[in-house]
Amino acid sequence: MTRVTLTSRKSAVAIPRHGRNSNESAYLGRPRKSANDRGFRRARTLLTGDIIALGIIVDILVHDLSANGARIRLKGDMPDASAYRVRVNGAGQFRATMRWRNGDMLGVQFMA
Repeated sequence: MTRVTLTSRKSAVAIPRHGRNSNESAYLGRPRKSANDRGFRRARTLLTGDIIALGIIVDILVHDLSANGARIRLKGDMPDASAYRVRVNGAGQFRATMRWRNGDMLGVQFMA
C-alpha cells in the first residue's frame, strides 16, 4: 500500500492508496494516460466530514477522493443544489458541484 498526500490551502493529509496498481505513482494531481480513465487518480478513503448546501449541514463519509472531486455517502437528507461546500476532516474545505447522485451516494467535482 502506498500513501499519497492531498493538500489544500489549509492542511495536508496522507491517504492510503489501495488496488492492483498500488506500486504506481499515487500522486493525485497526475492525469491518467488511458482515454477511458477519469482525469485524476482516485484514492479510496474512509474520511469523515460534512457537506453544506442551502443552509443545511449533513455529515458525510468520503469513499473516494481525487484532486478534482470525491465520492461521498450522505448520513442524512440533503436536497440537490447547484453548489456545495464540502469539508473533509484532515483535508480541508472545498467548493463543489454535484456530478451525479444515486440515493445516499453523491459524486462531486471540486471548483477552482
